[in-house]
Amino acid sequence: MTGMRRPTRVLVIDSEDIVLNSVVRALEDNKHPACEVTTANSAVDGLKLVREKIFDVILIDVSLPGVNGAELLRRIKSTNPSIYVIVMTGYTLDKALLTEVSKNADGFLLKPFTIGEIKSALSSILKSSA
Repeated sequence: MTGMRRPTRVLVIDSEDIVLNSVVRALEDNKHPACEVTTANSAVDGLKLVREKIFDVILIDVSLPGVNGAELLRRIKSTNPSIYVIVMTGYTLDKALLTEVSKNADGFLLKPFTIGEIKSALSSILKSSA
């Protein structure tokens, strides 16, 4: 078993099933380095998973019911400061939220994004960590 790398563990937190499903499809296809994708459709479920499991990268939507993306990002980073977080947003962030998110996020994806953009964002973060 030497030389075999474990899959990259990715958590995707978004309230829209269509986004969750498309990210899972994009990252689990055979053309991409192995990814093990877990999904959550709320900040509460996402935080619970962050506390229970180890993830390499987390993709979070900025507009989640209950907790905004900046707050969720802060909580994730306080739980595990070394985890990589890519923020997904479907609208232009107001300046205060953008500043807050920029301080802690490792990457951004503007919705609607393509499969290529997801893979590219993930690859660049994983390369920077290698």
